[in-house]
Order: sequence, then structure tokens, then C-alpha cells
Amino acid sequence: MKPILIVAHAGSMNTPDDSLDSVKIGIELKADIVEIDIRFNADNIPVLCHDRLKKDQYYETVYDAIALLAQTNDIHLNCDMKEMTSPKGLGNLKEIVEHFNFKDRMYFSGIKNAKAKLLQKTFPGYKFVTDWTLSMPRIGSKEYIESIVRLAKASGFMGLNLNYRFVTKMMIDICHEYDIKMYTWTVGEAADIRRLAEWGVDAITSRNPALVWDVVIDKNYLM
Repeated sequence: MKPILIVAHAGSMNTPDDSLDSVKIGIELKADIVEIDIRFNADNIPVLCHDRLKKDQYYETVYDAIALLAQTNDIHLNCDMKEMTSPKGLGNLKEIVEHFNFKDRMYFSGIKNAKAKLLQKTFPGYKFVTDWTLSMPRIGSKEYIESIVRLAKASGFMGLNLNYRFVTKMMIDICHEYDIKMYTWTVGEAADIRRLAEWGVDAITSRNPALVWDVVIDKNYLM
């Protein structure tokens, strides 16, 4: 059976989104990867947040999140970038990653249609996946999917990171033909997890990583 990576969503198991509690539960459940959403505050400090920052509201820091993960031996990190145009913010993020020697245990997501020049320039040699915006009328076209996969690979991405509702077995097969990964988000039902596993998906992001464990361990779809 093909191994599957379990990604703990930035708000797993009913913990607050983008909280250290969510990072901790991902660690406790032995997820392969923990996801955090990243923005930069007024001082260009990387913080955990999905939406625009609100004035005078406290946000957990990326430093503290990676510090928790660094206490483990092998749990990786998905940095879902909600903004990536701040040179100072990205520079500070790089300093944190390098402080914890975390380069080989992380990848970046949140990148639409291969547009992440500043991010890729700041982090040369790092891993990236693209949350490609699909043309809904064309998702059934093999030629269309092949064109996306070829462009993603040529742009330096290790894989696609797509909403599971739009992923088909054909897409997964094409990705693998071109040596590209297919990561999916955000899956919450056992039937969907099982279907994606049968199709050979590479990673599943879920708010309920415990459920993903229960479904995939039954058939040994694990690393």
C-alpha cells in the first residue's frame, strides 16, 4: 500500500485555529506534519493567523510554534503563507527556521498559480507546494491537468496542494507520472479519506487527524 502523510490542520481536534494548543495536539497525535498559517505583525514578526491581523489582538508566534516542533524528532511543518510580500517579515521567518535548523523539516504552501517569486528567492533550496486555482470547467481534461503539473514542476514546486473536493484519481496519477506530489485539504469524512487513500494521494490535511489515523492505519497507508 502507498504511504500517506497525515497533516494536522491549523485548528485540529476543536482547538482554536492558529494556536499553540493546535500545534501541541498535532504532536500528541503523532501527525507527520503540523500546519500553521503565517502573517507578519507591525514589527514584521511572523505570527500564527489565517485572516488579516486585528489591532491590539495577541497572536502566537511562529518562533514558539517551531520551538515546540523542534522538541520532536521527526514531525514536519507546513507553513501556509497568508502573505508573502514583506521582505523584512520573510527575512525574520528565515532566521527563525535556521535558528532551529528546520529547513529539511518544512515546506511552504498557500502559493497560487506559481506566483511566489519573493518567497522562493528568500528561501532558495526549500520545498514548496502550490495551491493552484483550477478552472472548474476544465478539471476533467487530461491535457489541462498535465499542463498545470508541468508548469508546477518547472516552477520548482514539489507538488500540488488542492481542495480534496476537486481532486480526481486522474489528477493524482498525472502528478505521479511527472514525479509531483498530490497533497489535499481539508478532509473531514472517513469515506473521503478512504477514497483518497485508495487513489494514492500523498498527504491528507484534516481537522481530525485522529480520524485519518483510524482510517488509514487499517490498510497500512502509513509511512
